[in-house]
Parts: sequence; structure tokens; C-alpha cells
Amino acid sequence: VRDSSEDDWSSEDDDEDKDYDEAKKKVDAKGEPKSEEDALEDSEDEPDILDIDAPDWDQALTALGYGIIGGHLPIVQILVAAGADCKTPRNISDNSYSSSTFYPLALTALTPDESVGAQIAEHLVTAGGASCSAADSDTVTVFHRLVTCNKPQIVEALLRVDSTAKAASRFLHARQWNSAVHPIVSAFSSGQRAMVAVLLAYAGSRAFIDLETYDRSVGANPSQSYSYARAGEENWQQCTLQPLEASLVDYSDLWRLVLELEPESIKNAVPKTVYQYKNTNSLRRSMLDFLRSAVREMKRRSREPVTPETTSSNNNTSTWRSIFDLSDMEISENKGWDGHAISWEKRNREILQANSKAARAANSNDDNAKAEEEKRTQAARLIPYFQQAVEELEKAGARTWNEIYKELPSEWQSQYGEQDFDPDDPDAPTHTTNQGNRYGQGATKRRTTKLFGAGESEQSTSTEETIDEKTRPFKRYSLFVSGWGEDYPGTHLIPLYDELYEACWNGDNDKIRALCLPPKDDSAPPPSGTRDLLQITARVKYTEHTSNYSKGYTPLYVALRARKWDTARLILEIAEEQLTKEDEDEEVKPVNRGGNVIRFDDDDDDDDEDSDGDSCASDETEKRPAGYTDLAKRFHTVSVNVKPNQLLTYDSKWAVENTSGASSYSGTADPITLAVRENDAEAFAQIADMMANLKEPISIPESLRDIILTNDSPELLDAYIRRTGDGLALPKPKAKESTDKAQAQHHDDDDDDEYKIYLGLNVHGKKRKDLARREDPNAPYESDDESKVPIGWRAASKQAIAVLEYLNGPKAIEAYKHYAETYKTKLAKRLAEALQNPDDFPKMVGFCLSRLAETPVLAAVWNPAKPDLILPTLKKLMQLQPRLTADGVRLQVKPNRMSAFALLCTTKAPVEAFDWMLANGADPLVRNENGWNIFHSMFNAHDPNWTLIEHALTKLSADVIETLMAQQTRTHRNTPFAIAVKKGNLRLVELLLRTVKSAIVPTLLIRDATGATPLHSAILKGWSKIVAHLISIGSPEMLYLENGVGSTPMEITRLQNLTQTLRGLSSSLNQPQAFNTYGVNYLSLTPAPGMRDRDEEEVKSLRRVIEGIKSSGTLAKKPELLLVLSNFADRSEQDFATWAAQKPAEEVQSTTGYTNNGYDYCDVPATFDAFSKAVVEVHQRQLVHLSDVQRAVLTAVESQTSGQLRTRWATKVQVEGLEEEEPDQKQDLNYSAILGSPGKDFEIS
Repeated sequence: VRDSSEDDWSSEDDDEDKDYDEAKKKVDAKGEPKSEEDALEDSEDEPDILDIDAPDWDQALTALGYGIIGGHLPIVQILVAAGADCKTPRNISDNSYSSSTFYPLALTALTPDESVGAQIAEHLVTAGGASCSAADSDTVTVFHRLVTCNKPQIVEALLRVDSTAKAASRFLHARQWNSAVHPIVSAFSSGQRAMVAVLLAYAGSRAFIDLETYDRSVGANPSQSYSYARAGEENWQQCTLQPLEASLVDYSDLWRLVLELEPESIKNAVPKTVYQYKNTNSLRRSMLDFLRSAVREMKRRSREPVTPETTSSNNNTSTWRSIFDLSDMEISENKGWDGHAISWEKRNREILQANSKAARAANSNDDNAKAEEEKRTQAARLIPYFQQAVEELEKAGARTWNEIYKELPSEWQSQYGEQDFDPDDPDAPTHTTNQGNRYGQGATKRRTTKLFGAGESEQSTSTEETIDEKTRPFKRYSLFVSGWGEDYPGTHLIPLYDELYEACWNGDNDKIRALCLPPKDDSAPPPSGTRDLLQITARVKYTEHTSNYSKGYTPLYVALRARKWDTARLILEIAEEQLTKEDEDEEVKPVNRGGNVIRFDDDDDDDDEDSDGDSCASDETEKRPAGYTDLAKRFHTVSVNVKPNQLLTYDSKWAVENTSGASSYSGTADPITLAVRENDAEAFAQIADMMANLKEPISIPESLRDIILTNDSPELLDAYIRRTGDGLALPKPKAKESTDKAQAQHHDDDDDDEYKIYLGLNVHGKKRKDLARREDPNAPYESDDESKVPIGWRAASKQAIAVLEYLNGPKAIEAYKHYAETYKTKLAKRLAEALQNPDDFPKMVGFCLSRLAETPVLAAVWNPAKPDLILPTLKKLMQLQPRLTADGVRLQVKPNRMSAFALLCTTKAPVEAFDWMLANGADPLVRNENGWNIFHSMFNAHDPNWTLIEHALTKLSADVIETLMAQQTRTHRNTPFAIAVKKGNLRLVELLLRTVKSAIVPTLLIRDATGATPLHSAILKGWSKIVAHLISIGSPEMLYLENGVGSTPMEITRLQNLTQTLRGLSSSLNQPQAFNTYGVNYLSLTPAPGMRDRDEEEVKSLRRVIEGIKSSGTLAKKPELLLVLSNFADRSEQDFATWAAQKPAEEVQSTTGYTNNGYDYCDVPATFDAFSKAVVEVHQRQLVHLSDVQRAVLTAVESQTSGQLRTRWATKVQVEGLEEEEPDQKQDLNYSAILGSPGKDFEIS
């Protein structure tokens, strides 16, 4: 009851009155509820079904739509009689923003029995008022849609009963630029023999789209403002794909019908895309021209590829020659540095080419090689197809482009003639490859080079003249400049730079000084007024690429390669002398284009007695006008802002043999990196000392350590340690305890390793050191050294066996002591303290068990650099540290319970390593924190180790394999077999079924976190072949199990198949392909020419159509057309019989192997067919358990959130054999120096 003082809300009173009236209707006069019969009587005016055209939720299908798709003609008749809508299009519910619409009449294409579909279509038109000329927003008519679906019986029925069918058969679909597709062209492009006959006989279509038909169709387009086709002859040629070209692109024989029915159209036939590029003279070709070119192309592509010979990259003559054009004898004539450099460049390129070839061979497996061979075979098959087409077109009077359009001559031959050659023509030019690129370049062999010398530009004119064999090898000098870029010396300095480089190669230090430094007694300008001093920070390039990115060779590099250590040090000293001093005048110093920067001030090292004079001169200079320069008194010395450090950090080309001996490797590297890669300990020591003695010393890069370990070089590592002291996990610095807070806060920065800790107040009568360390903000970071990977672990991960032996011996500790005694760094100080107890050295190296249970064994199998050396590394560790190695094989790392044995199973390790670890205590049932066992890890790998998987399946006992196969992961609850199925690994699934089928069958009923069995997962992914395997071995109840959302496998695959077919029916119309006439070697090699598997039904359907035409008398007035179609049907039957007889022989010769790298393909229709054939009887539905539903809901929610909702659930539902740890029992450790932080569970869901 409301208070009288409240406002009077009239709307609420109205609502209450309405509620009262509604309630009153439900009771009788006595106040009792009305019975159900009374309620029905009160609603006699309302229909029994609220909306007969109400769509469903999933596909927006009405009851009529399901009746049509199911092929239930009586139900369709009942619904149509009841008023079901047969005209309104429907939109797919999950694609509301596109034009994915379909008409009820178009659904007859999905009826399983086409004859029933034809009857339903006839009833929809006659009784329901449907029309096949209705078009969607893309202007695709129902008629055209049924043609593309290849339903000749339905199309024939529509042409008989639908008055709009013939008009629809002439309507062109135009929704792409320069594209107008006629229904008959769609039939020709798909090899639809029966459909072509139906359209020719019943619709009156022609095998040639003339201009009138095109213009009428364009005019009938309801969306003229949005049409992509316009009326007119030029647009007709550019937009219309003719049946002749459509059938030739499909490599079928339907083009013969065009020759019979439209002979006049053959004479002037031109590919459609040629008209689109009509203004491009070099692309003008008629259909006859194009087919002749296609014959030559197939001949080229059917041959083995030819390796191109070495040629220069430009067609220019020059006084310089490319070094790659020099013969071995000419190279031998070059003495000194030039001879070495040219040989080195050629060797570098040879290695690059060999590595590129090896990489292609490595990536080209047997399947790829087989695919290439199949391409050549396919090209060979296309040769007679195109030859026959050329012969028939010539007989029909086809003409060339120049014969058709004499006023528009073609320049195809002049542009592409050299690439469009016939390999059988003896007069054809020599070619280096059997294919060209898009523009037809690079196919003919020429001997050319660029035209520019030192300091000259790259611009030149092209020519094909032969170069002079006696010209000099190409060489170009450039100078370092401050910042990015480079400068070039004058041409008059080139001979001097030649002398400089030869002096560096020969170690002629006096010559180098004379070329780069002025005499010590040089106090006056030379009489000539010039002195040519060279900048030492230069480089020489033996390549025609003049960009700054191309690498050259510095004088320092030359001296180092010649092992002239004194010369190398002299070069660095000269670079320091030529460096612009910071205390010089800040005047602008103009740069001489010859490479010298001229200084205007005197040397800083003048005698004191000259200082007054200098001062006076300086005073005079200040009084002179701005811009005045006394050229007569300039000192002619080199002064550049280029530090000598750049010489030691400049990358040059290098090439060495691979450490495994399998191949060579080439690249770029600075001098010290090159020394390490070449395993040159002497060069490393010399260069390291040079780096340390610079005015601005350069530290040895830490990255060299890994290269040294990869090369397994103890000698280099010893030199590296003696200069860096790197590699040990040192103990934490000792801290001095203090009770004086002020004293703790004041400590010497230089004594940071003995820093003091304030222990605070007494707690229960005593100091608490643990609490003080925990809360002290100034306490040292405890994980600094614990997170550092010891060098022993790094060596194990690189399988550096010799280095491991070195680290276990006395030489390693001597090297670290040398660093501690020689250097005055903080690291040296800490090393000196740590090495006081030699017994702790193995722990610092890494020969110990960390508090996380990490060992070198774990490092040896984690992401190994050389999997083939894992076993020798493990054996060496067992020899050096037997107890530690035994523990490493057995123990699990604490952060995520990962074991070395489990990691081994994720690598390409040999099976001998697997057996060795089992023999030395590894547990095959080991599982990590996420519940993964060794099979989970093996099967989840992107590139599985097939040899190891097969070995493990035979090595382990049956009971162990059964246990492993039944184990589930913690998060997604996947079994190993479920992972194999979800990844679609067909090869792995077949291997498991072949070897351990008895262990797999019980796992087929195990559900994952979503409540799905492996069969559910395979059907959801569309793995048709895997589904067939699962059906063959599973129990009948497996076929009727519900997943976590209550769906059976049949319901899943039926919905997927229906969704895909509806989307295909309502998607954009497939555009028939035209020939690509832009260039050469662009023809497709698929499909096979002539008859193929699809033609078995096509030939039978064509015969049925011909018999129907004869019996109905449709072509009684056109006997010539009937004769042509009958003869074509006879020939089709003969050709197919011949092809079918040859097919088995070809199949026996071909070996069936895995495609797609052994993975299954997603094929929803094939999956639906396979499962539909398996479900042949009624079986009781296997309901899902409530706990599985709850877990599935939890998994779905967690996948969309970042929170961990599983924690509470895990207390009730535990993974069998892997109980959840109590919170207080979990390790307070979350980082492994080897494995890093525990990774997220990235298993497939």
C-alpha cells in the first residue's frame, strides 16, 4: 500500500491494470483456472504454429529449408501447401555483415539425390511461385548458382517449368573489374559436359558470347551504377571470357564443341587478358600465338633444370674486369695481396653457392624431389594437348595477331623472343635455365661487366661487346669517415694505395710510414706544394657493389691475415696519429676529395722555444679577416675523425670450414671474431692485446665465449679466460655484520664485496640475521650469481667435450688465477678471494648440484647444439663426475619437475643416448609439473624425432607404454594419443595404431578438459583419415558419446558439413580463370589434361542428357546440334575408356607416401561421409557426466580470462597419479639458470 503523500504514478497503475486483465483471462467465472481445452477454445483465431517460416538459430534455415536439404518431397509439398515462403532469401546467421544469402530454390543443390532435387525444384516453381532468375546482392541468379553446382537435372527441370529460366541463362554475372561471366562459361570452365549439353539444347545458349548478348545482359543489370561491366565492343572484349579459352585453361576437351559450333569465332580468337593490355605492344598475341608459345613453354619445363653459369651482372665494357671472370691461371699471375684477395673472394662465393645448394638440398626432401619430377611429367603431358589444340585451330583458320590487327603490330618476339625459345630448335641461343622470370630477363648467357673505375660513377651505357681479356681485375678503394657512409680517394692515389696494401701484406713497416706519415724533420712545405699522404683507415673492395654495406678489407685486416703482428700495431699507431685531436681549433676543416683533411694549426709536440712564435702566429691569425687562409704555410698531414677502434671492429668477409666438417660457412666478422671462428689462438691473443692497448680500450665481446665453446677449443678458452675471467658462478660476497645502524649505512664504495648489514633490534632477546637480510633494502641481490650459467653448463650445452675435460683439470684454475693476479678489477678481486679454496672451484665451474637440482647433464640435453654428440658428452661427464652425472640423470629440476630424460625426448638425440640414460637410472614414467610424460613431449614436437619415437615404442615394456598412454596432462587433460590426434599427425597416429594398438584402444574413451574424446577432437578438426582410423578400432559406444556440451560426434560433423555447404552455396561466385599472358612461364601445370576422375560421372550424365534430348524431341528442329552433341558424347566415352585402361598401370608405378609432411588435411565433407557410413544402426546415446560438464565449463571460462579458476576445482578433481601440492609444500623457486622460468602449458587444446 502506498502512502497518500507519494506521487501518483499513473503508468504504474496502468501496468497493474494490465496484469490484472491478463490474470482474469486465465480464470473462469468461478475464479478457478481455465483448463487447457478452454485456453485453446479462446485462441481459435491464432494458428497452431506461430510462424511456419521461423528460422533456426544455427543456420537461419526454416522447416522448408531442412525439408529441401533432406530431399523429403512429401514434407516439402505439405509445407508449401501450408503457405511456407518459397521466395524470400535467407542470410546465414553468423555472417550478418556480408551478402551470404540463399534462396530456398537454391537449396535443391544440396539435396542428396539430384533427381529428387529436380522434383522439389519443379514443385517450388509451380506451387510455390519460386523463380530461378532471382538474384542475390552480388547479382548471382539461382539459375547460375545451380549451374556452378553442376546440377544438370535440376537445371533441365527449371528450363521446362520456369518461364524465366531462359532469360536467366543469358544473364552475365559482373562483380569484378573486367569480368563478365556467362552461365555456359562457368560450365565450360569446370568441364561440365552434361551441363553444357543442357544449356545448348534447352536454353538455346551459344558456345560464343557475342556482342549483342553481352550488351543485352549489361542493360538488364539492376545495379547499373555498381556494375563492373559496361556496354560497348571494347568492354565486351576486355570483360568477356569466351568458352574456348575457359575450356583450354581447364585443359579439357570441351573446346572441340566450340570448333564445331562456332567456327567463325576461332579465326579472330584472342585471350581476354591480351585485350586488357592491348596498348602494351609486347603483350599482343592471338589465341593461336599463345598456344604455340604454350607448346614451347611445356617443352622447356619438362626438361631437367640447367645450372646457370657464372656471368657478370651488366652488359658494359670496361677497362676493369670482374674478378669472377678471371681464370685460375690469371689469378696465379697476381702476386702478393691482390692474388690472395682475389682467390679469397672467389672462395667466398664458391662457399656461398655451395651452402645455398646444400640448403636447398636439405630443405628438399624426397617428397619435394618427387613433386618436382611430377611437375616435369605434367609439363610433358601438356605438350601433346597444346600441340593438338594448335593443329585444330590452324585447320579452323585461326590467325595470328599480326594477321588480325595489321595496324597494331605485336612486339612480343623482340621483347620475349629470347626467353620464349624452343629447346628443340638447334638455332636457339644458348640458355642457362629452363625458366625465365616475369619480365623474361636473365635467360641468356653473356660475358659482361660494369663500367666504372676507382672514383668513377656507375652510370654507363649498355653494350654486348666482348670484354678485353687483358683488362685489370676490378678493385675499388674507399675511406672511412665519421658517422655513416664512406669517401673515395682521388684517382692519382690509387697506385699509392696499391703500394700500401702490398706493404701491409709483406710487413714493410718503413714503406707504410713513408706513405702515411710525414718525415719527422718536415718543418716546411715541399717544393712541389703537395705531398700525397694516405689515410690508413681505408678499405678495398673487390666487388661491383659500391654501397657502404658491401664489405672490404682494411690495411689492418691485411696485416693480420699475413700474420704481421708488428705491422698491425704500427697501423693502429698511425690511425691514432691521424686522428683529429680534440684540443685543435674548432675551425671548419675542409675535406680534400683526395681523401686528406688539411689541418691549419701546428703540431702539438713543437719545442718550447717555438711556443712564443706560435703564440704570435696565433695572435696574427686572430687579427686577419674572416675566411683568410695562408695556403703556403699549411701542413700537409692526414687528420680525420676516425678512431683506430673502427679498424678493430670493422667486419670483413671470411669463410671457414664448418666445425662438423659437413660443409663450409662464409659471412662477415671483425678481426677477433674471425680469429675465434678460425680457431686461431695466436691471432686471438695478439688481437686481444691490441684491443687492450688502445687509447680507448675495447673489451673482448662476451659472445665469443659461445663461439669458442661451439668450436670446442680449450686453447682458445684458456686465452679467453686469462683476459676476461668470465665463466664462473662466484659465491655471494661475504658481508660483515654490525649492530651500529650508522656504521652500516656508511661504507666504502670500493669495498662493495664486504658490505655491512645492520641486524636491527633484538627479537626475543637475540639478533635475527634472517629477518635483517630479508627486509634490508641495501642487501646484495642474491640471484646475481645464482642466475648466471656456469661455464661448465654452457660447455655441456654446446657438447664441448674437450672443454669439459679442460675445465675439470688444473689448467682452468690456473687461467682464472692468472686473471686474478694480473688485473685490478672488482672481478679479479672477487676471483682472488673465491680461489683461495681450490675445493670450491668445481662448484663455480658448474660441476655441482644446484639447489634447484640442476646439473651439467640437464644442460647437455637442453636445446643441444649438436644432438649427435649428446651421448659422447654424457659419457664424458660420467667419466669426469660419475656421482654428479648419475644424480643428473635421475633428479628433476624443482621449479617445474623437468628431468634431463624428459628433455632428451624432445631433441633429435640418437636412440643410443635414450638407452644410455635408461641404463643409468632414468625413470621412463617421469612427469613434469604439468603432468607431461615423455610421450606427451615427443608427440607435441613440431618436428618429431621419428627414429626415437619408434625406438621408444619398441624399447619400453608393454605395461610402461600402457601407463604412459593413459596419463593425462594437468591443465587440458590430454593423453599422448589425444595430442597426436589434435595436431592432425596422421603419420604418428598410424604408427601408434600399428605398433601399440592395445595401449591406444583404452584411451579412446578418455575425455579431455572439454569433455571431448579423441574422436570428438578429430571430427572437430575435420581430420577425415584419422577419423576413419579411430572408427575402425573403437567400440560402438564411442560413436555415440556426448562431449562436454552434450554433442555427439554425428551432431558435430553434421553441423560442420551443413555450415560449410551453406557457406559455399551463398559465397561469391567462383570466377573462371583466364590465361595469364603477361610474360613467359606462367601456365599452370594442373589439372591433368584431358580425362580425369571427375569425368566418370560426367560422361554418364552426358549420355543421359543426350538420350533425354532425343526422347523429348527438343532438338528436332536443330538436327545439326544434336549430331554434334551425340558425336561428342561418343568420343567422350571412348576417350574415358582409354584413360581408365591406362590409369591402373600408372597408379602401380607411383608410390604412395605421406603428403603435407605426414599431417592430415581438413576435409569436412569427407569426414561427414566417413562417419555417416559408420553410423548404420540405432544405438543408445552415451550421456556426459556432470563432472565432465563442470570441467568443460571451467576450461571454457579460463580460456577467456587471465585468472586461475582451476585452483579450487583442483582440490576436488585431481589428475590421477599427480596430486596437487599443498601451498606450504610448494617450492619457493621459480627460475632455473638452464631452463629459465617455468613456461606456460602450451599444449594443444
